[in-house]
Amino acid sequence: MHANPPTRMGRRLLLSAVALGATGALAGCGRFIDPVVHGTNSITPPPAPRPDPEVVAAVAELGEHLALVTSTAVAAQPWAAGVAAMLNAHLEVLRSRDPLSGMATPEPWITPGPATLPAATGGPQAEVSASAAKLADAHAARADQASTPAEVLLWGSLSLATRLNAGPGPAAVAGALPRPVMFASQADARNVVLGHLHALAQLLEMGVGRLTGQARAAHETRLTQVRALVVGEQSMIRQLGGDPVAPLPGYSYPGPVGTDAQLGATWALVERQVFTAWGPVVATAAANARPGVLGLMLTQGAAVRARGLGTAYFPGWGA
Repeated sequence: MHANPPTRMGRRLLLSAVALGATGALAGCGRFIDPVVHGTNSITPPPAPRPDPEVVAAVAELGEHLALVTSTAVAAQPWAAGVAAMLNAHLEVLRSRDPLSGMATPEPWITPGPATLPAATGGPQAEVSASAAKLADAHAARADQASTPAEVLLWGSLSLATRLNAGPGPAAVAGALPRPVMFASQADARNVVLGHLHALAQLLEMGVGRLTGQARAAHETRLTQVRALVVGEQSMIRQLGGDPVAPLPGYSYPGPVGTDAQLGATWALVERQVFTAWGPVVATAAANARPGVLGLMLTQGAAVRARGLGTAYFPGWGA
């Protein structure tokens, strides 16, 4: 039996299927050989952060001073080790990515270059004093130019510590590190100082009332100075629109006062409380007033050291 030949309709369907298949194949090839390159928009990465040039310069200056303090001639002095320990703490903070982080062991970010020793101009004490004065002046200049209270106190405290610890005397002690702080107003900060001055005045009056001889004379001399400071702070607070705090009937002191020796030791502790309280005053001072306020805090630091206590590595940041 012979098969029936395809109908005309069948041929048309067959031809249509062949044509569609060929068109699909060509379309498929077109997708593979598309010559257009479809790229994406490139994003330029931001520049890598770089250290503040002022901080880099300070690290170099500090490194030179530290090299002098740890040199053979100076390191033999009994006070040099304490000064070197303080300077190393300063260097660790300044080398970090954020000197105001408050971290005890921050990751180093700035690597100081090799330090060069200044030409010898005298004995170890004279050379260290001259180098410390130069470094302290540089720190103070940065405090004058700083734009935030925390930066002002950072550089101011470095200046004070360097100037106070430039030779023999009580060794500086570790304490609070520079960190983010919300400072009160200048008037409020000065009122804190005034409150500590009132407490110091009452303590000295206690000594004047019960001591004799040179011990009493020392208390009387310092009491006269403190009373003058009280008057000065009261005047400044009023100029700033504040109300000076009045003295309290009595104060809780950081140490006992039962014996003459205890009274003397507690005197030193209260002097250091006054010194630390000056920190926020430095931080919030107007730019043109910063040198004067730093001078007042420096004088108070000298009073602390005169009583046999060391000041903090970073004065003014707390106990």
